Amino acid sequence: ISCKYFAGCIGKYLPVQCTRYIRYGHMCYCIIIYPKLHKNISMHTAIVIGGTGLVGEALLLQLIDDSMYTTIKSFSRRPLAVQHTKIQQHLVDFDALESWQHLLTGHVLFSCLGTTLQQAGSKETQYKIDVTYQYKVAHAAASNSVAVLVLVSSGGANANSNMSY
Repeated sequence: ISCKYFAGCIGKYLPVQCTRYIRYGHMCYCIIIYPKLHKNISMHTAIVIGGTGLVGEALLLQLIDDSMYTTIKSFSRRPLAVQHTKIQQHLVDFDALESWQHLLTGHVLFSCLGTTLQQAGSKETQYKIDVTYQYKVAHAAASNSVAVLVLVSSGGANANSNMSY
């Protein structure tokens, strides 16, 4: 699948502009920005989960360069490789969301959290990271009035696939 094809498919369903493509193996990821949704707000706060991974790190760099975002709140299990004055880094336990969910405030939640079966060790653990954590964080952010969720998924993801992703 080509990166431009992937972005074109996304553009059919969402009012997005792909500003950066990332290819990792046979997968293609598109970093997207929502310029039309918040044009009346002068300062934005982005919330990022999964900022220590390949796509999340690329997203952080994109958000740092984007003047629309003045604050980036990052929630991860380990320290970020990227450091910047815009970034507020929070090291958290995703199994203890109730202890930090009050910090999930801002305008846009970017969810880049994910793992592989090999890294997770089991399908159950992979599901917990790829689905359960993201769902719970999105729900908590919505409860805190975060209006936009940008979920980064693999290209060609299919709920009926035999692959566990």
